[in-house]
Amino acid sequence: MWTNIRPAILRTLRYFAFVLCAAPAHAEASLCERAARDAAQETGVSLALLRAIMLAESGRDMGRGRGGQGRAPWPWTLHSQGQGHWLTSPEEALTLARDLMAGGETNIDIGCFQINLHWHGKAFPSLEAMLDPATNARYAAGYLLELHAQTGDWRSAAGAYHSKNADRAETYVSRLVALHDETIPAAQTDPDPGPRPIIRVGGPIIVLGSLAGPLIGGLR
Repeated sequence: MWTNIRPAILRTLRYFAFVLCAAPAHAEASLCERAARDAAQETGVSLALLRAIMLAESGRDMGRGRGGQGRAPWPWTLHSQGQGHWLTSPEEALTLARDLMAGGETNIDIGCFQINLHWHGKAFPSLEAMLDPATNARYAAGYLLELHAQTGDWRSAAGAYHSKNADRAETYVSRLVALHDETIPAAQTDPDPGPRPIIRVGGPIIVLGSLAGPLIGGLR
């Protein structure tokens, strides 16, 4: 009888070990999601668009087993010299960023939305603020609003977030659409984030908080 029970006990222990390891990672990943939801509500920028940009910029594979959620944005992400770094804590991310800066590197993308230090660092009071998920997301949403005002449509604004080069921008937009479409099934099971008012932000009507359906009016 013991020989039959022991495998079941081992499976149970392995399951709880997995849950204990996965839970902190899930909590860390959710920091970007909450920051994006707040930024969408504050600015009127589509949550669907913000979420797709996060996945493109700082997404990492969280696994699809028990407790896994597939690809998810990671708050402690840095990108420099063609290499991405997904750190385990804000302290590690800040240490690496400072080490890179001490070596003369300023072309560093930081946080959930990978805000570039060279081009946007002066807009933040500190490196810590730039890495902070809420501040990072709020700035990204504001920057998208500026790009929309400059370009006149959301597709161009989304592409310009990545690059002013037309070909690179269009490739980026195609990637955003693909990432959005991949995450619709999971998004439809997410808890309702709250009211979803319909507002107009200098152009197409956007439904705040909506993740299903088109990524954003006119983006496809």
